[in-house]
This record gives sequence, C-alpha cells and structure tokens, in this order.
Amino acid sequence: SDYVGVWHLSENGGANTDVTVHDSTEHGYTGTFNGNNCVITGLKFNQTITSDATQFQRWYIGLFGVIGTGGTVQDLYLKDCSIQVSVSAPYFNLYEGAVAGQNFGTITACGVFGEGEISGVRTGGDKSANAFVGGIAGYNNGIITDSCFIGIFKQFYNTTKIFTFIFI
Repeated sequence: SDYVGVWHLSENGGANTDVTVHDSTEHGYTGTFNGNNCVITGLKFNQTITSDATQFQRWYIGLFGVIGTGGTVQDLYLKDCSIQVSVSAPYFNLYEGAVAGQNFGTITACGVFGEGEISGVRTGGDKSANAFVGGIAGYNNGIITDSCFIGIFKQFYNTTKIFTFIFI
C-alpha cells in the first residue's frame, strides 16, 4: 500500500504515546510512504525486552520496523524523537533506528533532529548479542539519500561501557 502523510498529531493524541514497532525481514514495508514534508514531533519508542530463549532472536525498532525490498519512505521529518530500548536476553540482534530498524528499500529526504536521543541498554545475558543502532536506520541494506540525523546517539552495553556519539 502507498500512503501520503497528511496528519496532525496532538500532544495527547499519539505523538507522546509509547509505541513499539517490530517486524521481520520477511514482512517489511514494501509500499511507498510519502511524508509530504510533514514533521512528526515527540514520537517516543520505549521498549523493554526480556527473554530467556535459547534460540537467536531479532527485534526491529523504528517508525518502520523493516522497510522491505522495493519499499520507499520519503519526505518525512522526526523532531524530538526518543528511542530507548532495554534488552535482557542471552541471544539477540537488535536493529534500532528512528525511521527504520532495518532498511532493504529506499529512504529519501528524511531527517531526524531536535532534543531526542537514541539509546540501547543491555541489562542481562552473557551470550551472543549484537545491537545495530543508527539515527536514520539501525542497519542499512538498501539506499539512503538526502537524509540526515542531527542529535545524540548513546549505546550502553551491560551498563558498564558507555559510548556517546553526536552526529551533525
């Protein structure tokens, strides 16, 4: 499906509501989303993931969990976006980005800016774990053009190592 963004998010109507978006690479978004140069302000992702699974798990966090092959997201801006994920699991991959957790499609003319931050915390588990965290997309297998991230990116691992990057 294709969408053109013409909407208004009020302070109490969703922009500040906790949202969890996850998907799989098999079910990624394959339509065209034209944000129509709209600005979404105050979008908040706040997720705690707990699992004791012995099998490897994957989580995709972002406005679009996964943008699939052939999918396009364009002309969209996120202001003061906050993404905070805490994971307690032994085996996992976490894909975390403001526009997409993982991108196999095309992201064009999208921006993330303002007072928000993107962070991930691993609070438990001692096995194999990977976090792919980015401003636009956590992991990119597609095309990103004419897009930018201006903000604070923090990644915490086992709460003992702290890495802070500022992309301008």
